[in-house]
Amino acid sequence: MPDVDRYGQQIPRPVLSDTPNIELAMKDMLDEAVKHVVLHFATANARAAALSGSSAPVPGMLTWLNDSRRYEYWNGTAWVRLVPHKQRGSTLVSFSSRTSFTRDITFPTPFATDPFVSVWIHSGAGETAQWHARPINATKTGFTLFLFSTTASAWSEVSVRWEAEE
Repeated sequence: MPDVDRYGQQIPRPVLSDTPNIELAMKDMLDEAVKHVVLHFATANARAAALSGSSAPVPGMLTWLNDSRRYEYWNGTAWVRLVPHKQRGSTLVSFSSRTSFTRDITFPTPFATDPFVSVWIHSGAGETAQWHARPINATKTGFTLFLFSTTASAWSEVSVRWEAEE
């Protein structure tokens, strides 16, 4: 009867008292070990094709997807991103005598789904007082920065920062 690894992962290893069968011993060991390593796939579709039937994922299985450059784990029901996908940036805004301003922002890397976007004006005094910032029309590839106020004013290279998370 095979013994198991010393780390409590239940990976079988042959012992001298086993009936000699290197093919079966290696298959059993590899089948169990693969559940405990990071599996690499080109795409989620390639992963779905490979991990089905008798090779179905097990809870805790970890994969890396090359196309989206992310780790995901199987929670027993679905693949879940291991680390949230976040992107941050800023833009300098300048204008004269306006009560509103918009600028299209493109994310450095597209998201898989529409992200949650936050924006803020990196100053609260002087020319930016009484101004508000909102993201509008957020998509996988970007959003529109919308700045507005009830009082017209001018800005010169004011930093507006944003953060997007999927």
